[in-house]
Amino acid sequence: MSINDNIAVEIRDLNFGYRKPFRILKNINFTIKKNDYLVIIGPNGGGKTTLLRLLAGLLTPDSGKIMFHPPNLQKKIGYVPQFSRFDQNVPLKVLDVIKMGNLKKYSFFGKTGNEEPLELSETLKLDHLLGKPVRELSGGQMQRVLIARALIGKPGILLFDEPTASIDSESREIFQAIIHEMNQTIPIVIVTHDFTAIAQEVKHIACINQELYLHEAGKISEETLQKVYGCPVDLIAHGIPHRVLGHHRENNNHVQ
Repeated sequence: MSINDNIAVEIRDLNFGYRKPFRILKNINFTIKKNDYLVIIGPNGGGKTTLLRLLAGLLTPDSGKIMFHPPNLQKKIGYVPQFSRFDQNVPLKVLDVIKMGNLKKYSFFGKTGNEEPLELSETLKLDHLLGKPVRELSGGQMQRVLIARALIGKPGILLFDEPTASIDSESREIFQAIIHEMNQTIPIVIVTHDFTAIAQEVKHIACINQELYLHEAGKISEETLQKVYGCPVDLIAHGIPHRVLGHHRENNNHVQ
């Protein structure tokens, strides 16, 4: 097997800005392997979620390329946004939202074809909530519903935006188990500020603040983190389960 056979996504010379001439992402180059578990970290406003949305096809690069291998992988993306970004006022019930992940196969009406959504809801411990309006869910429950919506489409790659933010311990445990299982066959990409729920699973870490620095898990240098965050950062424990900002003086320098 050649090196290219192990690559799922190639990002080459990627640039993007919401308004010209300012660019929130500059000359981004990296690859995602077929069995990768990639975590994207960086300061607020550094471009983490923007990069995820570009990978998901929700935004179009100003320049550069995002290449999928095989090309039809682009149509098999499972994207899980932050639950806070999902409009919980929509008049839908839990089962309806799960089915939205594959509208070609599942209808909102009737019981035909409900077996798989029901099985998935049991795995994510949502089976007792299927008839409940999504506006009545807790943050952890809503996050699990969004994960179910992504999984029902049989994704070839999973993208998560802050999946463990503000969720309960039960939802964290379920998330860990599901993602561990999925990563046996597909790549996982997660934007997060919290390594505690996933530290042992991570294979690569992308530090981003307009520019991107890619490292194997456990091999991020203090120099790289200081460039990204603009202040000293200490990493402790096994791999990178915690991030602690050290004492620092005001620094007005920005990553170029």
